[in-house]
Amino acid sequence: MRRGLATYRGSGERGTPMFARDGDLPSLVFDTPVDEIELAGTVVHYLTPGLRFRSGLQIGGLHLLDGGQPVRRGHTRQVWNSAVIGPSFLLPSGVRTGDELVFAATGMFADGQPGRTGSDLDATGTAALSRDGEEIARTGLSSCDVLASSPCELRAALPAGSGAYTLTASLSRTSQTLSTGVTSAWTFRSTTGQGALPLMAVRYRPDGLDRSNRAA
Repeated sequence: MRRGLATYRGSGERGTPMFARDGDLPSLVFDTPVDEIELAGTVVHYLTPGLRFRSGLQIGGLHLLDGGQPVRRGHTRQVWNSAVIGPSFLLPSGVRTGDELVFAATGMFADGQPGRTGSDLDATGTAALSRDGEEIARTGLSSCDVLASSPCELRAALPAGSGAYTLTASLSRTSQTLSTGVTSAWTFRSTTGQGALPLMAVRYRPDGLDRSNRAA
């Protein structure tokens, strides 16, 4: 068995570590081998080498997940719920099929570690799309859940041909003390039948933070 040490950052709230045999979201069923723990906290877990697992952490409506990784021999360390919380494109989030655009805002609350995604059921906000400076679609965002097919998306019928687009998404929450609001904007060109949208996110992972994500 492989021994792993997971550190879960926080400032007094409670969270539940999650594990699952690797597979496709949102059909995965996660196990919770330990009860809720007070954050910050640590858990030692043992996994079978040769298998592939996904790991995660639930804090209220917040779900943080990794992309799955093979279990190798030797000790490992993980850190969860680390600053800075923000968008992730670990999972596909935007696509243009013909002249229809779909953007799913289910990855707006990933933690600062690489290979993670995250959503928060308690967050609400809006997404909007403009073409050549004119807004063509706007929708409310709520019930965003990376673990389930959710209505947290913007759908827009686009004019045929090429154009310059700006997509914005803004979500806020009061249930967490870390990153109470996330706003992102992407500007790109798109044409009929393009496929995946060219969306990117810059991730921040500051050094020198303690287990409560405070500057040491």
